[in-house]
Amino acid sequence: MPKPIQEMLGSLVEPAAKAIAEALQGSDPRLKLIAAQEVFNRVYGKAQATVEVKGMDAATAHINALRALTAMSKAVPIIDIEPEEIEEITDEGQAI
Repeated sequence: MPKPIQEMLGSLVEPAAKAIAEALQGSDPRLKLIAAQEVFNRVYGKAQATVEVKGMDAATAHINALRALTAMSKAVPIIDIEPEEIEEITDEGQAI
């Protein structure tokens, strides 16, 4: 990040922290939750999601999912439509 931008953003840290504190003390429950999440994310880091696939490693599960998507896409015919055909369809008032 360019130094001037870093310096400008650095000068906004205190007002940003005050805004988060005000949101935490405010009456809007949505803002309180967002502010609380931001504090926790900054102090402890964002929560990491873990996925466990029984009987196979994550790479194999990913490849199997991609194969399933590929099979699904082959089941649905792909129709090539030229731009002039789209104009004809829309000129006739038909939905695509």
